[in-house]
Amino acid sequence: MTRRPEAEAPQWGPVVSDEEVAALERENLRLQVEQRQEQLASSFTRPEAAALLGVSPKTVSDMIAKHQLVGLKDARAWKLPAWQFTPDLEEPVLPEVGHLAQEFPGGVVSLSRWMSRPNDNFAGRTPAQEMIRDRDRVFEVVRSLVAT
Repeated sequence: MTRRPEAEAPQWGPVVSDEEVAALERENLRLQVEQRQEQLASSFTRPEAAALLGVSPKTVSDMIAKHQLVGLKDARAWKLPAWQFTPDLEEPVLPEVGHLAQEFPGGVVSLSRWMSRPNDNFAGRTPAQEMIRDRDRVFEVVRSLVAT
């Protein structure tokens, strides 16, 4: 690990020991695993998503492969985060989900958490809700996350 010179400590805060860094990394990993489990628990199975969309489970798999749906693997089964489905559009899937997943600066778990939490950039609406209103604005905010 590269350490900051002690002279830089006042500017950047206290120097963190290697042991503290290791403990923080373990805690971060534990939190990420917990968040993944939360997302899996609130996601649809492939057959549930197929029923919701009125298609076959094979079609759902094809949609994942074509980046028309975002999926999380749970062992050998696909789970589909609920935020990407909407009854408010003729097509019950948010538009450009695959494009959004490609531009988002994190994985599917991080994207799912971001999409389903109220966001001040969208007047307290979730990014998923904003995708229905103004998807260009959602992409603008995603690009700003990458730029910072």
